[in-house]
Amino acid sequence: MEIVDFCKSPDFMKLGQAIHHKNWRAAFSVLQRMQRQYEETGEELFGRGFINLRQCLLRKDQQAAKNALAVVIARRTRILNGQKQEDKGKSMKYKYLLFDLDGTLTDPKEGITTSVQYALRSFGVDEPDLDKLTPFIGPPLRESFMRFYGFGEEQAGEAVEKYREWFRPKGIFQNSIYPGIKEMLEMLEKSGKVLAVASSKPQVFVEQVLQHFDIYRYFRVIVGSELDGRRDAKEEVVAEALRQLEEAGWGKKEESGETCCGEEGAAVMIGDRKFDVAGGKEHGLVTVGVTFGYAEEGELEAAGADFLVDTVEELGRLLMQ
Repeated sequence: MEIVDFCKSPDFMKLGQAIHHKNWRAAFSVLQRMQRQYEETGEELFGRGFINLRQCLLRKDQQAAKNALAVVIARRTRILNGQKQEDKGKSMKYKYLLFDLDGTLTDPKEGITTSVQYALRSFGVDEPDLDKLTPFIGPPLRESFMRFYGFGEEQAGEAVEKYREWFRPKGIFQNSIYPGIKEMLEMLEKSGKVLAVASSKPQVFVEQVLQHFDIYRYFRVIVGSELDGRRDAKEEVVAEALRQLEEAGWGKKEESGETCCGEEGAAVMIGDRKFDVAGGKEHGLVTVGVTFGYAEEGELEAAGADFLVDTVEELGRLLMQ
């Protein structure tokens, strides 16, 4: 079934209309019919998305139901895209691999959240639940203090400095590398891939983390932001990583000298948040979202990641194409 046919199928349209008009009985009826239909074919249509959608209908929460339906469609699209890419994928050659750091190569939750907690406390904000601070993993810190706690620009800058008071000596080491990452990087390098890091974390910290986990040596180019806040947008980081790859000759065709980083299927941005997907797409790269990081439910699907992977092993298989 084509993706467009699936998303525009009568049952899906009826389900969307029932939610729009808050006709919960009709929505339940359609959902149950669709579930039976796909169970009969032995195909898992919804998974967790089905459970979430059903719960939203039970609560009669219209906006949540619309969001859950969008996630279901995105996941189904992902399945169909994977089927359609199966033959194409055999001939695709991913040569230049740009990795995010936090939530992609390493799990920095403890270090980042305790550093944020320390910074907030200095402004009279006590947040004992570190899980509430995980949205700080990924986007630029200054932006996060402003978005999540209403800090002004100057106050957010001061909060970043307070954050670093804890992060520099302690938080940076409250971190762990995801199991299988080192082995995957070694495999990719030996196969001739050119690896780079493109992170919104300050470059000095990025390099320190990579050295700490003994994976620095796998990367030809390492790019982070500046301590003063310059180049912290993901698209800027990706642009600089591509520039350095090309400048060093890694992104040039040997015969003609033409840039090949931007060729379809040649360069990939890998990350765990929507910012990574957006940064890669800004430069025409293939984007891979890893679901073992810190994206919210449905975030990577909504951002339009070309591929989603659930494990390090699955990521390695994809990138070896």
